Amino acid sequence: MAGSIKKDIREGCKSKVYLVWGEEDFLKDYYADAMIASVLNKDFADFNYKQFSSKKPDNDDIEGFLTSYPFMSDKKVVYIKDSGIFKKCSEDDKEFWKKLFSNLPDFALIIFSEKTVDKRNVLYKYVNDNFSCEEFPHQKRSDLISWIARYFTKYEKNISAEAADYMIECCSENMYILKSEMDKMISYKIHSKLITKEDIDKCCCKIP
Repeated sequence: MAGSIKKDIREGCKSKVYLVWGEEDFLKDYYADAMIASVLNKDFADFNYKQFSSKKPDNDDIEGFLTSYPFMSDKKVVYIKDSGIFKKCSEDDKEFWKKLFSNLPDFALIIFSEKTVDKRNVLYKYVNDNFSCEEFPHQKRSDLISWIARYFTKYEKNISAEAADYMIECCSENMYILKSEMDKMISYKIHSKLITKEDIDKCCCKIP
């Protein structure tokens, strides 16, 4: 999963439209942010970036923004969260998006982040066939254990698979919650590299 997005980020996001969807908000946000950072100069982001978090984003605003040239940048980016258009939308919206998708200039990049989609939806099929879609479901326990180990390694800390599994059991399978608890552990264990079950008991907020 996410292999194609990782590759695209390294290559400057060649696709004009990306749809990330699924229940794991942490990974959707992570990859969307990475895509945005890979193509935008943060000094000129105010001119070249817009975010919409709405069930009904303004179509005219989106079209006007994406059809005007970028300022001091190769790309203009629109990030749309939880629009719902890949699950249910009006005929007018379907026609708007199909027309926009087929006429996007080379400098335009649209990133959608959705909780759910309907794979029978016309717009989902269009994006899946012509651009890039990635699903991010809740992660398997084994994947979370590996992720926890990798995260601690970045900060020169070590944790056993057993202790990582205990951390998930105590805290949550939610990656945002786990990241918050890991950051606390890293601050707590400034002078020690090994993260133990005892440290988790002392430092972490546990599920009631």
